[in-house]
Amino acid sequence: MFKATIITILLFCIAIGNVSAIQDPFLIYGYVTYDNGSIGENISINISVPGQTLVEKTNSMGKYIGVLDSYQDGDTILITAIKGAYTSSSQHVLDKSLGGLMVNITLFDRIPPQPITNIGSTAGNFWISWAWDEPDDSDYSYSMISVDGTWLFNTSDNYYNVTYPPHSIKTISIKTVDLYGNVNNNWVNQTSMIPNNPISLIKVPSAMTISENQTLFIDADVIDADSDAPTFYCNRTDLFLDYDEAKGYGNFTPSYADGGIYFVDIGVSDGYGSISNTTISITVDDVPLSVVANRNSKTGNSELVIEAYNNSAVEFTINTNRIPTIVNWYVNDELRQSSTSFEFNNIWNKTGIYYVNVSAKDDFDIAQNLTWTVNVVEYPFTYSLHNGWNLISLPVIKTYSALSLSSLIGDSVDYISTHNSNGYQTYVSGFGPEDFPILPDQGYFIYLSDTTSFTVSGSIPHTRNVDVNKGWNILGWTSINTSNASAAFVESMNGSVEIVVMKNGSGDYQTFIAGFSGPEDNFDVEPGNGYYVYANSNSTLTYGN
Repeated sequence: MFKATIITILLFCIAIGNVSAIQDPFLIYGYVTYDNGSIGENISINISVPGQTLVEKTNSMGKYIGVLDSYQDGDTILITAIKGAYTSSSQHVLDKSLGGLMVNITLFDRIPPQPITNIGSTAGNFWISWAWDEPDDSDYSYSMISVDGTWLFNTSDNYYNVTYPPHSIKTISIKTVDLYGNVNNNWVNQTSMIPNNPISLIKVPSAMTISENQTLFIDADVIDADSDAPTFYCNRTDLFLDYDEAKGYGNFTPSYADGGIYFVDIGVSDGYGSISNTTISITVDDVPLSVVANRNSKTGNSELVIEAYNNSAVEFTINTNRIPTIVNWYVNDELRQSSTSFEFNNIWNKTGIYYVNVSAKDDFDIAQNLTWTVNVVEYPFTYSLHNGWNLISLPVIKTYSALSLSSLIGDSVDYISTHNSNGYQTYVSGFGPEDFPILPDQGYFIYLSDTTSFTVSGSIPHTRNVDVNKGWNILGWTSINTSNASAAFVESMNGSVEIVVMKNGSGDYQTFIAGFSGPEDNFDVEPGNGYYVYANSNSTLTYGN
């Protein structure tokens, strides 16, 4: 009753305004509403100044009224309203001249908003996108975003997109905040990872072919969107001895015993669970030991069918595709030489057909045999003689007599003469029987009634040792090679020969005198010719072919 009376009086005072300059007590009144505008019914109101405190409640209209009995002009009034999680306060300075003060108070929610819900993420190259549902709170304002414990920003959006390097693992943490700064301190976390891209092996063929002792080089490469450092592997490091697991390459050089087919697994890993591999089929072709080149000294090329002269030397040479351990040379199936030499030299001492066979072998193979066919014949020499006397000799080794040589030459022969220790001997064609042998190393006179050509044949001579008597000698040049008077007779006999005389094709004599004749007189010493030689002592003429 008292309170109602006071209210009535105070209301009256307010109605009449400032009738009295100073009024006691002082009226504090107003309305209380929630932040959403609804009426704040039955809200406790605490009104205080220094020295006293009033406690009131609002009615169904949200009104409150407080009366201060004691106060000083200039005191600060603190008005506090609270109900549940809703609070508010206001400060005002007293002015006695007002007689009353109307203060409307709005209650604000002090309950933090609910956390976000249904957070999820998707990831790709090279990004993460998070999304979530915001709380239903009407006063929800924004979310605080942290990643891996580091605050980044505040946002009112319900998603966050960001790029990261490959394989990144990131944890987002989110707090909610309402319009009044109330923070829900419960973090909502979600961890996401950028997925690994598969690694793919490239530059490795499925099949390769090489030959024995040939080097096969493999250089694998990869495609990986993540640019991961690859680790390569090979299941046949017994073949690829230098295989590099960091670079993916290696060499395989099969020996001559390694022909066949090999299956090799080559693979790669990115270190994040992705692997790629392939199998290579490597065919190693057999490379047998073989003769790859040959030559004979007779023709100077690789002909396998040749003709050689009796008592001549022919050298055979081969090359093989690799170094053999032994080379065997056969003549008519008879082993003549067994060594590592690629060369074989043979002198033919009898006419006929011969087969020269060579075979080479090493620790892996026996080479295919190579065979030459050699037709050994006598060396032919053709004379071209003028009519009259000719001084000749035999350039080959062959047994003739004056009779048989006369028969070979034909009807143009009249005489064949020789000079020896018994003096001159002459065979008269058609009258015999003064026959004598025609020997190498000696000179013979033949008298022809006509210009004549004929051919003798025999073995090729080698080193000749001819006795030379003091005084004049009639010597032959038993050689198929040409020399000159000085080299053939003077120099080879260390000066014991003083004079060399020849009968030329026109029937004239040419003379070379040691120590006197000039180069223009140093005539050729040719096969088939005979020569007068004057020696100052007995000696031996030695020369070779």
